[in-house]
Amino acid sequence: MLALADADRIPYELSGLHVLTQVLSSAVVYIFGGLVADKLTLKVSRMRGKTNREPEFALPNLLVPFLAAMIGCAIFGSAQHFHLHVAVLLTGTLFLSIGTMTSFTILKTYTIESYPHWPGAVLVNVTTWRTIISFAFSSNASTWVQQRGPLVIFGVYIAVLFVLGLLVPVLYFYGKRFRRWTGGRVAKSGGLVEMGPLSETTTPDKTNLHGAQKSVGDIVAVEIVEKADKY
Repeated sequence: MLALADADRIPYELSGLHVLTQVLSSAVVYIFGGLVADKLTLKVSRMRGKTNREPEFALPNLLVPFLAAMIGCAIFGSAQHFHLHVAVLLTGTLFLSIGTMTSFTILKTYTIESYPHWPGAVLVNVTTWRTIISFAFSSNASTWVQQRGPLVIFGVYIAVLFVLGLLVPVLYFYGKRFRRWTGGRVAKSGGLVEMGPLSETTTPDKTNLHGAQKSVGDIVAVEIVEKADKY
């Protein structure tokens, strides 16, 4: 982000201060993306009257990182456009780092819990799509800023984040149906019978695999759980 700032307004001896924003944002992500997010998810589960948490219960935690990312875009774009102090640029970078890292942590947990039978494939797909999308938005960022100005470009980023934020309620209410549909398609494409709804995040057992053609990995998982219960 600091590469987009005017080089003559940032003293060379202060160019490494962006590392402080990474340290501070990591601390915030550790607290909110971990401890606080888990407590909020369990609270949503109790409010919904569920004994087991479902993946969608973690989605309300995305409110804070989405707001942080939009605030960061507004601060950074304004600071760059109006030539404000470098401390304002660093503040914008801090909010952007908090938003991106926290949202990635929560979404990664959501996707793994949505498809617990394919955690490796899910992580590969999420990482791949994140790389493709980030490349599309950042590859020509410097050129866009020079042509349109930072205020316009970061305003576009805010609009994109707002649209993406509107999809969160859709996933919260209809994500379970989407998981059922996509889970069945993945199972059939892998040569298995549809594994049924992945409605709850539980340890693999016979209930989860009831009525499905078990793969070798599923059978081993069940046997490990059963042996662990005996001890």
